[in-house]
Amino acid sequence: MKDPSKRQKLQYIVSLIRSLIPLSEPLIRRAKYFESNRLEAMDAMHLACAEQGAEVFLTVDDKLLKRASLIPDLNINLANPLTWLQTI
Repeated sequence: MKDPSKRQKLQYIVSLIRSLIPLSEPLIRRAKYFESNRLEAMDAMHLACAEQGAEVFLTVDDKLLKRASLIPDLNINLANPLTWLQTI
């Protein structure tokens, strides 16, 4: 990233990402629901964890973004990190 201002913002945001999400039955059920909506198992768990408190789920995986965006009751915003950085 060439823009020092954007790089600094991103480094700050990344420094805040240090949460641990405890594994629970509701979390596992949510991940399985995401799997039933065509997400891979690890992507489904990652997304289910993100729903537990993140404001946005960032990924460069276009297939994941497309499939997750089709889940009707998704409780988190989805974005490509480069696109998202332009909004902050």
